[in-house]
Amino acid sequence: MESLEKRIASIPEVEPDEVDLLMLKQIEEDLDCKEMGANWEDYKKQLARSGKLSLRLPKELHWEIAEAAEEEDTSINQIIVYLLSKAMGERKALLHK
Repeated sequence: MESLEKRIASIPEVEPDEVDLLMLKQIEEDLDCKEMGANWEDYKKQLARSGKLSLRLPKELHWEIAEAAEEEDTSINQIIVYLLSKAMGERKALLHK
């Protein structure tokens, strides 16, 4: 059976969420955003989201995440947020090498 991390890695990219917004905040602090002008402001407006996301998962992946949540005595949402945050951190590290 394919590991949870491999399954998560194979999920296509989705609309930017809170993690993306946090990354943008860090980028904004690291860069001189004035050079980006109006394009930067337009991009930030596009990313303003409610923080809610409807997501379709393969049934097996859904069950695997639910089992992980039970094992960790937490919610499915918390498991997904943790795994996505971890994956985004790894992505950021790779992009900034």
